[in-house]
Amino acid sequence: MKLHNSIRPRGRIADRLGGPQLTDATQSASCADVSEHALCFPLSPTHVHPLSATYLQQRRVIAFCPDHRVTRAYDVLRNQIVNHQLGPAAHVLAVTAPTPKTGSSVTALNLAFSFARLAAGVIALIDTGDKTSSTTNLLNLSPPAKGGSDRGEHLIVDAAGVRFNLVRPRPGEIGITGHAELADSIELLKQAISPNIIILDLPPLLRSDKAVQLVSRADSTVLVLASNFTTRSDFDICRTFFPSDQRLQVVLNRARRHGL
Repeated sequence: MKLHNSIRPRGRIADRLGGPQLTDATQSASCADVSEHALCFPLSPTHVHPLSATYLQQRRVIAFCPDHRVTRAYDVLRNQIVNHQLGPAAHVLAVTAPTPKTGSSVTALNLAFSFARLAAGVIALIDTGDKTSSTTNLLNLSPPAKGGSDRGEHLIVDAAGVRFNLVRPRPGEIGITGHAELADSIELLKQAISPNIIILDLPPLLRSDKAVQLVSRADSTVLVLASNFTTRSDFDICRTFFPSDQRLQVVLNRARRHGL
């Protein structure tokens, strides 16, 4: 993975992310407090879902392990994002790509683990996709239980002691479908657990009108490109979708090793 931004000093990352520690018990909030568009999910998960470190590493999800050689790249990307975080409110970070199969979900998960390793606040990842969610497959989780009136599931996942909150659609749902629904879901998540970072795992921009709409909710965006796969035209089109005041980080995936 290669970062297409200048590397800046780390700074006091933990201080910038200062906030409540991640615990199994979270604050509760009522779905009735937000509009009908909200993705209502259980707000107080009591069970921590252990993940297989071996399974994750086989799928290139490795940032829970501080000693892995690839973890450093995600930590640098994390530090760049934190160094430009403004204000005490939760920072909303979108991760997306021009087309499928570029590794955007892998990047989103690795960033979630990288942030969570700091142990300086609460980290949440919202899977905004559909029932074929790659997040569920990458983490080797069982599908959410069917039934009930809730449109999503909220759980805590743990890999080698590194934890973050995960929100994902239920089977048969198509995830978050619009700007209003995402705004209300983010607000509900803020009420529930007071997160410091909210990561949005978005569908590909050139395959989903939904993703183009949702990306405007983010404070910053990571756009994942794939070497020998993403075209210059794809990249140029995607650049037009981002608000002028939104910070954009570009990651080149599947790049050959450069020997450094």
